[in-house]
Formats: sequence, C-alpha cells, structure tokens
Amino acid sequence: MRYRLLPLVVIAAVGAQLLAASLVPAPEALSWVHFAFRVAWRTAATAACLWAGLGFSRGDHLRRAWVLLGATFLLLLLKDVWRGPSLHGLAGMRATPAGSVDLVRDVLVLVANAIGVVAAWVLARTWYRAGLGMGVAGRKQAVALTLATLAALVTAGSTLATDLGALQAGHADATAFLASDVADILSFVLFAPLLLTALALRGGLLGWAWGHLAVGNFAWLLMDVWQSLGAYGAGAAGARLGEELSRTAAAACFLCAGLAQRWLLADLPRAPEPGQE
Repeated sequence: MRYRLLPLVVIAAVGAQLLAASLVPAPEALSWVHFAFRVAWRTAATAACLWAGLGFSRGDHLRRAWVLLGATFLLLLLKDVWRGPSLHGLAGMRATPAGSVDLVRDVLVLVANAIGVVAAWVLARTWYRAGLGMGVAGRKQAVALTLATLAALVTAGSTLATDLGALQAGHADATAFLASDVADILSFVLFAPLLLTALALRGGLLGWAWGHLAVGNFAWLLMDVWQSLGAYGAGAAGARLGEELSRTAAAACFLCAGLAQRWLLADLPRAPEPGQE
C-alpha cells in the first residue's frame, strides 16, 4: 500500500509549489519560494538516495549507484545554497554580463552531472547483468533505446542550441549548462530500459524504484525545455515556473525511488543464518 502512495508525493510536491507560486506573485518573494522548494526537495532526495544505497552491502554495484545519485543531489544542493534565491539556469546566465564566470557554481554543476551519468551507467549495467530485462523482449528494448534517444535529442536539442549560442556569445558559464544538457540526455537514454522493466513489472515492488528513476530523468529533460523556451527573467514567468516545477518533480521522483528501493530491501525475505533451517 505504501508504494502506491509514492506518486502522490510527487503530485503533492508540484502542486504545493504551484499553489505557493500563485499566492506569492511578487518576483522577489517568488524567488525565495522557489529557493525554499529547491533546497527542501533536493535535501530529501539526497537523504533518500544515500539511505537506499546504504541498505546494500559494501562492494555491491547498487550501493555504489545509489550513493552516487545521493552525491549528485548533494552537489546540486550545494550549488543552490551557493547561488541563493537568484535566477538559475539560462535566466541566471542572461542576468550576468558576458565574460563573467561563477567558478564555484560551474564546478559543482559539472561534477554533479558527471557523477549523475556514472550513477545511471552503473544502474543500467547492473540491470543488464542481473537479467532484470529478461521479461522484456530484446526487440522492445532496442526500440525503447532508439525512441528514448530520439525523444531526448528532440526535447533537449533546442536547449543545446541555445547554450551553444550563449557560449559563442561570450557566456563562459554556458559550458556547465552544455554539460548538463548532455548529461540529461545520456541519463534519460540509460534509464529507458528501466522504465520498460517497471512497466513489465507493474504490480511488482521492483518497478516502483525503476519507474520513479525514469520519470525523474524525464523531468530533468523537461526542465531543459522550459529553460530553452525563454526562462530569461522578467517577461518569462511561465517558463521560469515550468523550470522550477520540473526541478521539484525530478527531486521528488528520486526521493520516492530511494524510498521504494529501501522499502524493497526491507520487504525481501532474509537468508537464514548459518546453522539455521
């Protein structure tokens, strides 16, 4: 029963932020609202991913993957705290003069995205090695990977073009955003087979963790889309709101994935101790 409540957590997180944004229309106060949601949900996602990872034994590939996911959110959280309630993403870059560089922010973003891709790779590799995709035909897996790649490129392609244009215009910070775009695309493609597994295991407990991981990565892609649609500060309130809601949805999904994984470990029957029958 508790697994079925997890999607409601994501819906509630996005709904609460949407309600708060509608009640606080003043731009300066709204920045603080979004900042509070970013910090709260990324803190929760960090804790849940680390908690899930620590449920596995040392040396386990899944322990490494979940701890890396926790590290990803921790670095993004540190970036948020460093930046404060100021504009993020493309909006923040456009608000600063060309040639200026926020080195701390850029390093945190680059390292976080690199770790996130490694985590996605470890999870996907573990998925294949464990034979978790055996319930899904090989042709379906190939089609899913192809469609996921095309969807990711179509979805984030405009963002890549925008960030590349910003880099050519002298915005050095665009390097970090380009890295983020590429990382989001790679992670989404790597998680596509996991979503197939989640659908194949509908009703199965393992599907809850895999499904939320895949949806969380899709929410990150949507965040890129909102940024490319014009989240450049004043005059693009709708795009900014969409960006922030997508960011919250992603963190909430990873929170739920971590909880589902840890609950699954607790619900699995334990092997008997030596000498016990």
